[in-house]
Amino acid sequence: MSRQVKYRVWDKPFNNWMDHCASLMANGTMLYISITLEDGNKPTPSIFNVDSERYIIQQFTGLQDRNGKEIYEGDVVSLDYGNLKGSKQLAVVVWSMNGFYLQHPKFPKALFEDTTYQFEECKVMGNVIQHPELLD
Repeated sequence: MSRQVKYRVWDKPFNNWMDHCASLMANGTMLYISITLEDGNKPTPSIFNVDSERYIIQQFTGLQDRNGKEIYEGDVVSLDYGNLKGSKQLAVVVWSMNGFYLQHPKFPKALFEDTTYQFEECKVMGNVIQHPELLD
């Protein structure tokens, strides 16, 4: 199964998501690729090293929630908990070794595999950067 590889980048000093960008890991170096549209809408890339203290880079999972919203690493999702109908549980989308998992906010070492809680059945409520209060 292939998925679209894309990222979102949070600029800490400016407190916002950066548009038209992606990141790559090359020999352990984080790079930022900014795509700007010149006259005639011709894309012009700019590539430079990323200051990891300034930016937070989150990868797209390749999945969408039940409303069609893209799910990224760092998103806080709501899902039905076990067999208890109507009992909602929040979880954080994390990358761990070889895939994306759902992590219980109160038990950070407990990872729920995506086969246990289907990503497509959850709902993105926000993300850990802009809405940390969701984890309280």
